[in-house]
Amino acid sequence: MFERALSFYTRYFAIWVFLGGLAAYRWPAPFKSSASWYLWFFALTMFGIGAVLRIEDFRRIAMNPDIVLALKHFGAEATIPTTAFVFVCILTASIAASIRQRGAVAPAE
Repeated sequence: MFERALSFYTRYFAIWVFLGGLAAYRWPAPFKSSASWYLWFFALTMFGIGAVLRIEDFRRIAMNPDIVLALKHFGAEATIPTTAFVFVCILTASIAASIRQRGAVAPAE
């Protein structure tokens, strides 16, 4: 019975996470009341990820760790700074537009 329930949970894991995030975005009020439980929800998500891993997955990584290191390098040293740069550019433009709209600064010519 446990195997069957775990199989169902892990098979549709990505769908559960996506639907949960979509519901929380669309109807935030019920989710705000459960904010103190977020660590348990995170633990459940990590359990779901761990439940689908097999020993064979670890063996493949141990035999060829280069791809994992490449993904780590790309994620940490390319994606995060690029995202931060884009965010700051958007935020700066938004603040400048807000200041101009209030008439505090004349537009540059």
